Order: sequence, then structure tokens, then C-alpha cells
Amino acid sequence: MAEEDPAMDFYPAYINLRGVPEHLLFATVADAVLGQLAFAPPSKVARFGSDYGHRDLAKDFRGVILTLAERSLKRTRLVLLVDGIDELNHYDPRTTQRVRSLFMASLAENLVMVASAVEIDKHWEQQGSPWYNFFEEIEISPAHRQPERPG
Repeated sequence: MAEEDPAMDFYPAYINLRGVPEHLLFATVADAVLGQLAFAPPSKVARFGSDYGHRDLAKDFRGVILTLAERSLKRTRLVLLVDGIDELNHYDPRTTQRVRSLFMASLAENLVMVASAVEIDKHWEQQGSPWYNFFEEIEISPAHRQPERPG
């Protein structure tokens, strides 16, 4: 059984970015987070559309975090569990900079991300990259199941 953190409540939201086109990135994230945390019925991104941007998402995240804080006696943290963060390798660098900006300033205390990728483009290790000094990289070997022993 997992232990609870005595000072923090964590609210996870799973986001699959595999195959998400750049113009729907922020709408897809909003749809996943708001739908999973029961702030709105899942909209299949139609409600948000391609004109939903990073500022809209930041505003919605602030609202989600405030509402979660009202529900808890502890500090709250929204945890984005992102599969396919390597999709951002194909996006305009300005888009990745906008993603990074979500984790800065007013959301920094209450928003974190755990992301998985098949392979992240290592240009993010350069100081000019929007991802510079943003990740703690942990390589995980593929999981292999042990063969079951007959009965």
C-alpha cells in the first residue's frame, strides 16, 4: 500500500501525445486534464479546437489548481503523466517554449510533469533550447516478463 504524503495531495492526469498534431497540442492537454479531473465532460478536443493556446491552458490550469486547493487541507500538485513527449521533437521550437512556460511563474509550485519518450532529441541539452535544464533524465530498460512456471 502506498503511503500518503503528509503535506501534499497529488492529482495525476494521463496525457497521450502520440500522433497529436502541433495545432491541437494545448487543446488535447486541456481535454485530458479537465476530463480526467471531472471539471468538464471529455470533449474529444472539439470544444477547444486549434485556436486554444498556451495562455488558455495556463488560465484553465490556474482554475483547476485553485479548485483542487479548495478541496484539500494540504498543498496541491497537478501531475501531468505525459506519454509521447518526443512528439514535441517535430514541433516548432516556439511551441516547446510555450509548453515550458506553463511550468514557470504562477504554476511552478503546483504543476509537475512526468514524461516518457522513445527518444528525446538531444538538442534540448544546449543552452538555447527551450528544454535546457528542465528535465531530470532517467533511462529505463524495456520491461521483460519472466516466463510463467507450470503449476
